[in-house]
Amino acid sequence: MNRESRSIEEVRLLEFVSKAQGETKLEKYSKSDLLSSALIVVEGFEERSIGVLKSLALRQAKVSTLVIGRYNANTSLNARFRESLEEFAGQVALNGYKVVEVDDSLWVPRALAMCEEDRVIVDVSAVSHKEMFPLLDGLVAERRTTYLAYSEAESYWPTRAEWERLRGSLSGGERIAELVDEKPWLFGCEHTVGYVPNHEGYGGTARGVALLAFLPYKCARLAAILGEESYSELLFIGGQPRLRKNRWRFRALMEINEPLIGARSVTAMPTFGYKDCVTGLTNLLFRTDRPVQEYDVHLALLGSKLQTVGCWIVATYLPSIVALTSTPREYFPEAFSDGVGESWFFRLVDPNRYL
Repeated sequence: MNRESRSIEEVRLLEFVSKAQGETKLEKYSKSDLLSSALIVVEGFEERSIGVLKSLALRQAKVSTLVIGRYNANTSLNARFRESLEEFAGQVALNGYKVVEVDDSLWVPRALAMCEEDRVIVDVSAVSHKEMFPLLDGLVAERRTTYLAYSEAESYWPTRAEWERLRGSLSGGERIAELVDEKPWLFGCEHTVGYVPNHEGYGGTARGVALLAFLPYKCARLAAILGEESYSELLFIGGQPRLRKNRWRFRALMEINEPLIGARSVTAMPTFGYKDCVTGLTNLLFRTDRPVQEYDVHLALLGSKLQTVGCWIVATYLPSIVALTSTPREYFPEAFSDGVGESWFFRLVDPNRYL
């Protein structure tokens, strides 16, 4: 397709990708800039939730203001690393840290009200899929200079050893998807499906509804969404990990979700790199062989944190898109992720002002 035949929405989204800042290692954020910045972190049950603070503490860096977001639901679940988080927060905060309850979308302006600085860094490592869109909406509404920080885990569940052990235990007519759903990994098999506030789309197209869905590591999570609507078109996206040691996970996704995928093709998309997600979604939405833009579009937020940021950019610029979450009713924190990997940051901009 030549440039002249593209829609204005497609052209502008791709221009956004060419101009926006990509992920940069957190160590590149200068200590002098940190000293004039506010930092907001969110408490979580994964060890990587302390990754950004730990990285700054090891550099003996300080921030002007530090706010800890603490979920008022599942408090014991998200308190697993509270002691370490508060210890690092005490080392990084220039004048001690503050705490704000994460209870609804209004926690974002409450946290920002505690920060006088124009430059704000928000660590999204422990922000849930359900909370990510409201968080980003709240941040761009403030019109400050905002950066998102993010820590990878050292390893993710299922581990390769557990995966190979499970595959080796298959017998008779057993399906790997059913065994995975029953395992105490990641989350349980019951989920609550819902629309993301302020991203409910328009609706009303006669052609029907298309679903763009990221494949999860338990197919029951996606099945819950598929059970809510009769979709005319299904487009599945498989996350391709950044590190070579994790590349096997893409093949695992295919096997886990095979009962739902069937004979359909799956689009591979990097789990790391929010700009790659924007490009990938744009290509899916505006390609000519299957004109998805002629349908009402539902977007299932079941991918990585950075993919979810990319989804927010596309859905914010194209408000007709309906954003969906499938929230687990039970989590298994001991078998979710382990350790802390690299930490990154990038500038957050409002696509409606940028484009």
